[in-house]
Amino acid sequence: MSQRARILATSGTAVIANGGTTIAASPYVNGLVRAIYINAPALTSTNTYTVALVGSNSGQTLFSKASLTANAVTNIMIDANNYPLQVPIDEGCEITITSSGTEGAARTFTWGLSVDRGAM
Repeated sequence: MSQRARILATSGTAVIANGGTTIAASPYVNGLVRAIYINAPALTSTNTYTVALVGSNSGQTLFSKASLTANAVTNIMIDANNYPLQVPIDEGCEITITSSGTEGAARTFTWGLSVDRGAM
């Protein structure tokens, strides 16, 4: 019987409302998050934002990355120690994006996750 890795890609969009700072989306995730992709718009009050993965049941921050550049595509595939990203999630998660300042207009972010669901 052959075994192969099963990678699930999930993506979506989320909008920071005018006057807001944070957005959240709740994709179903069960496995190891191997990559996080964010396509960020230009922001009105700042040039940076933070992305975090928060456990749906526990409410704990499982991974976060701050000082990401606005108006750019960001691919997060390594952790803070330069190892391949492997965030274990078995409870579902919420992806949150927080602008470093209050937005003066609605801003749409596109996000994506690559999840390794193990050998099949």
